[in-house]
Parts: sequence; C-alpha cells; structure tokens
Amino acid sequence: ELKQESFGPLCGIESKYNLLVACFENEAGEQAYYLLNFAYGLDGSATLDFGEGAEFTLWGSNGIEQMGDQKQITVELLPGEGKFIEMKTYTK
Repeated sequence: ELKQESFGPLCGIESKYNLLVACFENEAGEQAYYLLNFAYGLDGSATLDFGEGAEFTLWGSNGIEQMGDQKQITVELLPGEGKFIEMKTYTK
C-alpha cells in the first residue's frame, strides 16, 4: 500500500542499492522527497527521473548541494546518508 510508482514530477528511480524514498506534499501543493541509503556499508547513488524536467534544490548535511531545472539528477549517498530534494529553486 505504501509503494508508489511515481509521485509528482518524479516518475522513476534507478539505483543498485536499497533506498528509502519518502514523498511529501504541503498544503500549498509543493512537493519534496527524502532519499536514504539503506546500504550501510556501501556508498551509493540514485538517479531520479523527472520526465519532462522539474526545478529542484538538493539539500545535504552542509546545506544546498545542487539546484537546477533538469530531467534527471544523480544523487551520491554515503552509507546510511540521507538527502532532501525540494521541488523548487531559490534566487540569491
């Protein structure tokens, strides 16, 4: 019941490792995702497919790691690491 094939602009994920992908939506309809690497002994990566493309901000433990409007992004994850992806970008 909890597994979804897609959510918002996210229409696919590729990874060699087990991931937890949590999907969020606030009252304003803004969507976000949290990725967690379940391979505690291995670095890993995940490629997220946003179909036609989407604006995003990727947050890591030290703040913003990447922003843009892309069809796909690849996220590097250390063992047990999690990262947050907001579906919007910010201006400086």
